[in-house]
Amino acid sequence: MKQLRNLFCLLFVAIFFAACSDDDTQPKPDPEPDPKPGTTKNVLLTKIETEIKNKKLPYLEFTYDENDRLTKAVRQTYDDEGELDSRVSFTLTRSGNTAVTECIDIYDYDEDEEERTYQFKFVYDDSGQVTELIKYASAGNGTNRTQSYEWASGHIVKVSVQGESASDLSYDLKYDDKGNVQTFTIDQSMQIPDGYLELYTVFTPVVNQSKISNIYSLIPLEYSLLFLSFFPADVMRHQMSTEITSMEYRQVSKKYPGATADGSVQQWENVNTNVFEYTYKYNDENNFPVEVIETFKSRSVFTDYSNSANNTDDSGTKIKKMYPTYLVKEK
Repeated sequence: MKQLRNLFCLLFVAIFFAACSDDDTQPKPDPEPDPKPGTTKNVLLTKIETEIKNKKLPYLEFTYDENDRLTKAVRQTYDDEGELDSRVSFTLTRSGNTAVTECIDIYDYDEDEEERTYQFKFVYDDSGQVTELIKYASAGNGTNRTQSYEWASGHIVKVSVQGESASDLSYDLKYDDKGNVQTFTIDQSMQIPDGYLELYTVFTPVVNQSKISNIYSLIPLEYSLLFLSFFPADVMRHQMSTEITSMEYRQVSKKYPGATADGSVQQWENVNTNVFEYTYKYNDENNFPVEVIETFKSRSVFTDYSNSANNTDDSGTKIKKMYPTYLVKEK
């Protein structure tokens, strides 16, 4: 049973790359009106604090250069008691249309503390949009994964991946007429050492179209792209034009003993449903929230068709309070 769950977790990283959508509408986001007639303002997200045990703790921190481009990002996570559990940081060194970074990941802040280091390179077009992300196998030698990005109307519309699996993969992001990502569907089948696996995942966002602001669009794109392989909905949240009410992803995985599902008796099925719900508190100074409450609801149902004693149905809820800080610059 534990081996099956570990296998499922490992496979989740790979499954997001093949996707489809039913709507071919290209994004036409409504522009946000100027905060003051005759002026424009650039809003930068500099940090987000989280609250644990009635104490505010640093969660995300972003540093920018004189051109408002990201130079450094830090993420810290904590256990339920507020003790530091992990710290991930990276610094971007820019040169022309490229930027290289070394990502340092430190986790389990105790006697078993471990540190992992990864190297990446971003490639930008002349307008400053990320067109390629390269992850190096080690110390800058050998390419482990390359992700390419195509843009339209200020949004990522296509992602192509090489090096992550046996075959090259790509997926499209489709938008409504407000510039919000539509339902994102992943459908993939693959051979595994002891059989065949079918996976189907749907990401479903819900937005408030009357609120033309999205705090997650202020999170620097480089940060979201570096963690794309762990949670692709981060990129969906970043690309939204209006306030996000909820984000749901539901994955169904089915295991068969043979080389394909044809003629095989299904061994087990796992259904994971995860929902992020958001509420916001605003003030009168800008159009972005001063408090965000994220409620995470999860349910995992595992069915073993050969031995019902292994069946499980687990659920849980976790609430995260976040307090952003902004730097507003007039142009």
